[in-house]
Amino acid sequence: MKKSILLASSLFAAISLNASTGFFGSTSIIADGTTSDTASLTTFGNISNTGTFEIQGFDLNTFEDNGSEITHMTMNWTVDGFANTHQIQITPGPAKVGNNRNWVISSSTQDLVTNSGLGALAEGAYTFSAYFEGFTNGTDTAGNIFLNNGGSNYNASFTIVPEPGTYALIAGMFGLAFVALKRRKA
Repeated sequence: MKKSILLASSLFAAISLNASTGFFGSTSIIADGTTSDTASLTTFGNISNTGTFEIQGFDLNTFEDNGSEITHMTMNWTVDGFANTHQIQITPGPAKVGNNRNWVISSSTQDLVTNSGLGALAEGAYTFSAYFEGFTNGTDTAGNIFLNNGGSNYNASFTIVPEPGTYALIAGMFGLAFVALKRRKA
């Protein structure tokens, strides 16, 4: 039993040491001016149907060993109800520090509410989903590398709600109806 545990541990250590590219550290999604760690990202909250909510980018770290190189990085994202997947891409890659790169982009302006001009979302509840893909030069790496939430996409729920003025209008209409009923009874 001890030999099999030792063998499994040794094999895992050898595989880890031979990995030529990968992700490390925390990963963040930048949305509407707020940076959210993907490990704790669960909701974007309520979003007005007349406003914008921009997916602006991401911040993540990669390592490259044994001659491997990540040439560009994308965050692929969609929202249930969208017929397409959006991409935010950094190419070429940022300069290496040792064998590491820090990939940051915060200047994209892809709007979650209007689907980047392809049609606004109706009021209701939705789920934002994203994963990351690193494109490699193929040296000592078997193709692209992916970062996701343990085999699933990173997800955040949000709700499209009417603008606050709509609620004021509805309240005003009820108020007028109440006054009209009171006058009719008098």
